[in-house]
Amino acid sequence: MSSAVRRSPTSNSSLPARWARWNAAVRRLYTQCRDPAQWWLIVESEHYTNGTGENITAEHAAQMRDAFAYPRRHTRVRNAALPGDAGFCPHCDVPYCPRHWTGPSGQERTCPLGHTP
Repeated sequence: MSSAVRRSPTSNSSLPARWARWNAAVRRLYTQCRDPAQWWLIVESEHYTNGTGENITAEHAAQMRDAFAYPRRHTRVRNAALPGDAGFCPHCDVPYCPRHWTGPSGQERTCPLGHTP
């Protein structure tokens, strides 16, 4: 999978796109945890996953949608409470993949223009 975050908010009546690939135990877990009155969010990337997903409110689903609307802005991504601000540099207002955030492991990293988060 690429370094881009794949987000799959499912509406009240639909099943996740990967439903057919899930085994019976994962389907059962989804069915037990799923609140049909809320959206279900699945996030996968090279560095983060929320597993089979989680319930989110309609308001949070709207924040997620707005976070990735053009033009993308760090403020909207931050408001959506995405892990690691989805790679956005708050100074550049640009998202970078993990390969372009540089710095020794365990130390503060910088964007390609030298800003720290």
